[in-house]
Amino acid sequence: MSSIDSLKQKIAHETSQVLGVDVQPEWVEFSNPKAGSHLALPCFRMAGQLGSSPQEIAERAVLTLKIEGFSKIEAQGPYLNFWVEAGELASRLKESMDSQLANKPSNNETAIVEFLSPNLAKPLSVGHLRNVLQGRALLRMYQNEGYNVVTDDHIGDWGTVFGMWVVGFEQFSSDEKLEKGGVEELGRMYVEMRKALKEEEDSEETPLADAVQDWLLKLEANDPEAWKYHTKFKDISLGDIIEQMKQFDIEFDHHYGESFYIERGKQMVGELVESGDAVRNEDGSVVVPIEEQGVDVPMLIEKSNGASLYHTSDIATIEFREKEWNPSIVLYVVGAEQQFHFQQLFAANQKVGWSDAELVHHWYGLVEELGDDGKRQKMSSRKSAIFMTDLIERAKDRARSAASEEMSDEDVAAIGLGALTFQEFSASHTGSVLFDWDSMFSLSGFSGPYVQYAAVRINSVLEKAETTPVMSPDFDWSPHADLLWQLSKYPVVIEEAMEDHEFHKLAEFAYDLARAWNKFYEDNQIIGSDDEASLLWLAQTIGKYLDRSLYLLGIKIPSKM
Repeated sequence: MSSIDSLKQKIAHETSQVLGVDVQPEWVEFSNPKAGSHLALPCFRMAGQLGSSPQEIAERAVLTLKIEGFSKIEAQGPYLNFWVEAGELASRLKESMDSQLANKPSNNETAIVEFLSPNLAKPLSVGHLRNVLQGRALLRMYQNEGYNVVTDDHIGDWGTVFGMWVVGFEQFSSDEKLEKGGVEELGRMYVEMRKALKEEEDSEETPLADAVQDWLLKLEANDPEAWKYHTKFKDISLGDIIEQMKQFDIEFDHHYGESFYIERGKQMVGELVESGDAVRNEDGSVVVPIEEQGVDVPMLIEKSNGASLYHTSDIATIEFREKEWNPSIVLYVVGAEQQFHFQQLFAANQKVGWSDAELVHHWYGLVEELGDDGKRQKMSSRKSAIFMTDLIERAKDRARSAASEEMSDEDVAAIGLGALTFQEFSASHTGSVLFDWDSMFSLSGFSGPYVQYAAVRINSVLEKAETTPVMSPDFDWSPHADLLWQLSKYPVVIEEAMEDHEFHKLAEFAYDLARAWNKFYEDNQIIGSDDEASLLWLAQTIGKYLDRSLYLLGIKIPSKM
């Protein structure tokens, strides 16, 4: 139970005693900032029981209501407003800080976070950035809640893309080019192949398209040459992915691709037809009707030519994960454009029952930037980075341009990636993210560098001090009551962020805390004051909460800025 929950319980209990009615802790809420108090109890629910107006109830209660640990209680209209004593807040923080700023004890439940999950046909693009940042936050937040978290980079290494790889390689590349160019060469020949297929389609001829399908069918038939190609291309792409994820401090537990599941998926198609859960159409294709689950369009799990689809491997993936890990929840981090895909998949699971886990599609919007006309537009390669590596280098260049000469490459990377990450959590994940490079690196607004600078300044103060930070029992905490209250709200922020997976709430907490620290720093002489030990303790406490908040979002604190 958080400190705030226990305070709410105390308010509810004491108010119940004074008024002679049953007051529930959940009725107590955070006060309107205009009231200036910490907590408030609206008296509307008690009006019927007491036969009085809410305002009269509040005025009556405040006459006799006294609660230990509260400095002031006032009636304001239909509300009872409560101010917690600053010393009480400081003591509660000291007692609960270590447990709040560490992962909770294991809850013996498993959460699977599937993120990144690229098609292995081209280098990672800017479109993958939101996926990576959201997935990493989900991973750390669920670990924070005590879950055993399994991460899976569910790579796309099957389907039409494989046929395009092989034909593209034969038409536009060579072993020498592939050895020299690596994943960039894979991307180049994929683009060339798409262009050639489009030209072929316009000419109403199909030799290349036929060759693509032939190679796909060879792979499904376990043709040795097809699998040799598959291994060659997959190893190149996967090696690049693993290397790029290192800079995000991400190491996936598994890289199971569609190819891992396809054989079992095809078996399941036959089993579903036999059980009557799926229907084979006249053209040979197979669908799972899901009208009773609220989805009018049946889910296609096999093409008329016998070829598999994404949903074919998806159903085998659900079954495998249930048997392998028995998860409580599975989070699919995939863009908004795939909402209907997952709606069908989850409806089919509801019908057939492969897994009892909660299946969640954690989707996100576009990455945008400002055009020459000042209007928002989808980020493109015409004006800026299209590949993730280029975008990250651009962010590092911005950080480096403002850095001092002695700043290390690690600190530059922390600032550049921190700016990208904090921008990601500037709003709800369901909206688009605007890459406004100036605001992203601002030291005076809602930005990663602003929050990082506050943390660096705290660390600098603590390093310079020769006094050990200690919370003195004789220190007057009252001037710092609002700051202590802000720190006390951390567990509530975490709870609210987890409730709807809206981690911008944690970013806002970190930003507000950085602002509060800056004001505290400007208003107080810390080193050399008579109260140096207690002020250092408060600075250290702010730093710890800031550090933990940024860690959960995926942001490092540089050693200097």
